[in-house]
Amino acid sequence: MQFNDSASAHAFWKIYESYGTERKKLGKDYIAILQDYVDHYENMDDKKADDLVTKTSANNIAMENLYVRYYKKLKPAVGAVKASQFIQLEACLRGAVKLYILDGVYSSGATICIPAKAADDPG
Repeated sequence: MQFNDSASAHAFWKIYESYGTERKKLGKDYIAILQDYVDHYENMDDKKADDLVTKTSANNIAMENLYVRYYKKLKPAVGAVKASQFIQLEACLRGAVKLYILDGVYSSGATICIPAKAADDPG
């Protein structure tokens, strides 16, 4: 992102650092849920399927809540336009990474195919 002044840039990166830490944890949690799915793919029962959907939904809600919290933090620091652009970009990137990961899950007979970078920083 580009900023018109160094104060806005500094404020953004300070907030982003905290955001990135929380986002990475949610990303790793999402990967763990997918790995759990893969591990139980052959012998999936209703209880496990329900558990996985519940965990996936909770992870998605937590990510949306993260966007809202950090939009509220970024808005006074960099303005609503820059804050909204950041959130939209993050949502788009997360969607692309999820599609890539899920394509690996479903096209390989439920064997998760995650490159090292995506596994470390899933979005």
